[in-house]
Amino acid sequence: MAARGIGKFVWDQIYHGTYFRKDVTGRYKSPMPFVKLVDKCWRIFNSWLQRPAGMIYLIRQQTEQNEGTVQTGDHQTGTCFDPPAISGAVPGTGSHADAQAIGLDIGGTKLHAGTTTPGGSFGHELLEPTAAASEDLVFAQIVKTIATLRDARPTAAVAIGVPASVDQAQGTLELSPNIPFTPDRPLGEDLGIALGMPVILENDVNLAALAEARLGAGRGLDLVCFLSFGTGVGLGLVSRGRILRGASGRAGEISYLPVAADAAAEAAVSEAGQFEDRVGTASLRARYGKDMPDVRTLFARADDGDRAAAAAIAETAADAARGLASLQAILDPDLIVIGGGIGMQRRFYDRMRSEAERLLPFSLAVAQASLGPAAGMMGAVVLASDLAGLPLPRPASAPAPTDTTGVAT
Repeated sequence: MAARGIGKFVWDQIYHGTYFRKDVTGRYKSPMPFVKLVDKCWRIFNSWLQRPAGMIYLIRQQTEQNEGTVQTGDHQTGTCFDPPAISGAVPGTGSHADAQAIGLDIGGTKLHAGTTTPGGSFGHELLEPTAAASEDLVFAQIVKTIATLRDARPTAAVAIGVPASVDQAQGTLELSPNIPFTPDRPLGEDLGIALGMPVILENDVNLAALAEARLGAGRGLDLVCFLSFGTGVGLGLVSRGRILRGASGRAGEISYLPVAADAAAEAAVSEAGQFEDRVGTASLRARYGKDMPDVRTLFARADDGDRAAAAAIAETAADAARGLASLQAILDPDLIVIGGGIGMQRRFYDRMRSEAERLLPFSLAVAQASLGPAAGMMGAVVLASDLAGLPLPRPASAPAPTDTTGVAT
């Protein structure tokens, strides 16, 4: 039985992993060197053995479909996110007293990190400027941050949100304008080796979506979208507690939504995407002109009666409504959660919502985010908890769960 489980593990890495993989033309890509393949399989397999009950799980689960239930609020529903090969724990069965979940949300300007306590709640947090000048500096900052948060619990898992598309099969990043990540570098794998613990990378907006779906405004709902308007625009999709990534990790790249009158011509010259060109911070400030204030100042001026500021916000909200209405029409989600520095401004949100409602013959399911700027970090901690097989973390203010005797655990 053990030999069968181990053999299937190695075969899954070769056949379903990255050793044999077709490209977009249908041709097989050049396989990795066999020595590298064996080394990768061993490191993944060894990480499983270091987990509580790792071998038991390997033998039992590798002959079955590797999916389990996830917790969404007070109940369990659906299937868990498609875990990477290093994930060897049964979701929700571990103990926070024995394993630590660490999450990082890395943006172009700031890094927000957090972890779980042995009691199962969100614990210590760190917030500092991102060392975004080079990939090596960011790598070193990540390692240092995790070392600072790491405590004495026997095992740990790490999830890191990045402003990029993440190919989970290859472990590589692309479309990362704010941080100079090397496109072909398996960053998660390199970090896992440097840290000696499982690491998963995920798009930062996907993690904010996961947090809002499991802990925030979309708690308990089946299909939740998180649409963020800020410096740029981003979209995360969560179905029954599971992140929807797409075939290449690019699901939710709504910035490339073709909204221009001559969409093909504009797509040829736009770097960020024509939808983002119309709804991001740069567009809002350019429409206002004058002294190009920051977003908070611009909204404050609109509230104080500045007509130019109010007009710039209204125009940007009208363009944003086209994306919001498209999302509602295509996916018919239970809820679209609006976040981001611009999206959380009530004047923008109300105008965008009213404009989107005018575009649709049916109702619009939309609400503002409830977790604020910490959503990305919280989603990373949730994902790390899934990776380690831990129960859903509780907000720090939430009471500890009680057993049948009523004694807090």
